Amino acid sequence: MIPLDLWLTFSEGAAIMLSAGSLWLLIHGRKSGSWPGPVAETGASGPGSNEALQQLVEESQALCTELLNRVDENKALVNDLPGRMDEKIHQLSRLLNRVEEDSASGPTAGKKNRYLEAMDLAEDGLPLPEIGKRLHLTKGEVQLLLDLKTYCLK
Repeated sequence: MIPLDLWLTFSEGAAIMLSAGSLWLLIHGRKSGSWPGPVAETGASGPGSNEALQQLVEESQALCTELLNRVDENKALVNDLPGRMDEKIHQLSRLLNRVEEDSASGPTAGKKNRYLEAMDLAEDGLPLPEIGKRLHLTKGEVQLLLDLKTYCLK
């Protein structure tokens, strides 16, 4: 994952390079004669005039401003992610605690929960398909249980 500061530096650099590249193309095209339409004499108005060039520069600046606004919006979203992730982790922990409490106080209180047993079998080195067969779980369920355990114990 790219650090936020590096991403913002890259985005700002890209906006500057876009502006500089646009200006270079405009100037280079005018000098090489590949400018669309006839090259205007000084003081004339047309596709190659200073007014047209000024308009293109203004459009380029507007696009750069819009790009920087989008970068700011994305920065706000990225800054909000850690808090949202912490909230989701907290919710998952509460749900896991509820499941453990329910299984301890329910009709299977004396028996080992299949999910806990799946985790124990995985720790013993059994492959996922074998765990699934023994406990009548799908391979995906076993993988999800192990992923949740790993994620919650970080």
